[in-house]
Amino acid sequence: MGTTIVAVLFGEDGFSVAHLGDSRLYRVREEVVQQLTNDHSVVMEQVRRGLLTIEEAGRSQMQNLITRALGLHEGVEPELATHPVLPGDLLLLCSDGFSRWVPEKKTLEILTQSKDLQQGCDSLVDAAKEMGSDDNITCLLVRILATS
Repeated sequence: MGTTIVAVLFGEDGFSVAHLGDSRLYRVREEVVQQLTNDHSVVMEQVRRGLLTIEEAGRSQMQNLITRALGLHEGVEPELATHPVLPGDLLLLCSDGFSRWVPEKKTLEILTQSKDLQQGCDSLVDAAKEMGSDDNITCLLVRILATS
């Protein structure tokens, strides 16, 4: 049994991210949603190799086949990256129970209409449920207020 994970560590000039599996990190900046992590899955590896399109991947029966996860094998290395931040950036850490069901356009619409982070998370989870997600749905929002 294994689990996916996405974690963020904030520093003076930005943040570092570590992830395994298909839990994701998105940054929302100036009304643009950008995925900052790459899924560790069979289907997304096929997309990266040009064997499948994103649309085909979304319909694939193999979406749940993860190539890296916490607890599957000893010594699994997370993917690591660092990113700069700007005041006003919004980070969304989420599980595939959310990201597989709610498109980025809908995510942006929900976040733009939310009055605070808690309402934003609640609305994102509700949207995933309404769109048919039957998986675990986890969302965490972090707003960058200032940088050093």
